[in-house]
Amino acid sequence: MSKTLDDTLDSDLEDIERRDNTRGYIYGVEADLSADVTVPVVEGSHHGMFIHLDDPENYKLREKRSIVVRHTTTKTRARCKIEIVRKQTEPNAGIGLRILSMSPDADFDWLKIIASAQKGLGEPESSD
Repeated sequence: MSKTLDDTLDSDLEDIERRDNTRGYIYGVEADLSADVTVPVVEGSHHGMFIHLDDPENYKLREKRSIVVRHTTTKTRARCKIEIVRKQTEPNAGIGLRILSMSPDADFDWLKIIASAQKGLGEPESSD
């Protein structure tokens, strides 16, 4: 006999992850992975980001490092410690980074970067 929703125990239900922070595609943001490697950040949220890399295999999963993220227009910068949590080769090559820690000031600046990089998304382009 199949269960109906009324027969489902609370313990049978999975928690649903609620995303209440800004997240999604961002533009005009770069990350300095090292002194000589600067790459575009293509997605961002309060908890992490996805950066474009031609060869993500050069980076190790679970590797931790400090990086600087910067908005190219406003010049706002945020330093954070990240962990590489995902590597992707297709359709868009890159790595997923989880933000492990940052100072309160850097956290504030990161949220400003995300908000600024998403302004105007979803609005039609002008036909000037």
